[in-house]
Amino acid sequence: YMSNGDETRALDALEKVNRARPSIAVAWLRRAALLGRQDNLNGTIKVLLDALQHHPENEEVRGFFMAAMALRLHQDMEEGLDRIQKNGADVDAYLQVARVHELGKDYKAALDVLTDGVAHNPNSGELWSHIGLVESSLSREREALAAYRKAIALDHNLHVALNNCAYLLVTAKDERLHNEEDALRFAQQALAYQPLNVSYLDTLAEVHFARGDVTEARRLIARVLELQPGDE
Repeated sequence: YMSNGDETRALDALEKVNRARPSIAVAWLRRAALLGRQDNLNGTIKVLLDALQHHPENEEVRGFFMAAMALRLHQDMEEGLDRIQKNGADVDAYLQVARVHELGKDYKAALDVLTDGVAHNPNSGELWSHIGLVESSLSREREALAAYRKAIALDHNLHVALNNCAYLLVTAKDERLHNEEDALRFAQQALAYQPLNVSYLDTLAEVHFARGDVTEARRLIARVLELQPGDE
């Protein structure tokens, strides 16, 4: 098919090979390369992720995947910065650039971007919530809690901020930051939005342990294990 320039049929044929004979690494690589040639970077990455499930130790597959991800991150960074330059009110653009920095573990750069974001969008709960996440990654508990509380005050629907704040309020290394009453309220509010979220259930269990209610904490942990039985 490729010799005839029929890339569509070539992709179809390679996909069939991937399904029927996933052990053939070269078929995955050729399909990923063809998608890359068509400037379908997302498709390339998806194929390579599937390939890694079958060939986790294949250096060529791993190298191709890492190169594709590096290109994806570079594009996300360039796109995000361009959007910020064009529109300082584009909250999603600040989050996009910050996440690229986080993936590279450059939390200081991520925080700088988010701080610039809230300077232009002071009422964005999403930005404040993400600042809390980055501050936590930097082990700055007091600053993280302040950011989470700011996010919650701006938008009561930010259940991720509610959960993260609740967890930190009972697990912070600095015990002066602990507040079990607020933690219980926030954890319950987060769980009300997503009753089957195991992370939220785990947070509420942690809060009850901190409050000395071991029975309720154990009940919640049992519920987590029901939802994720492989986590014992």
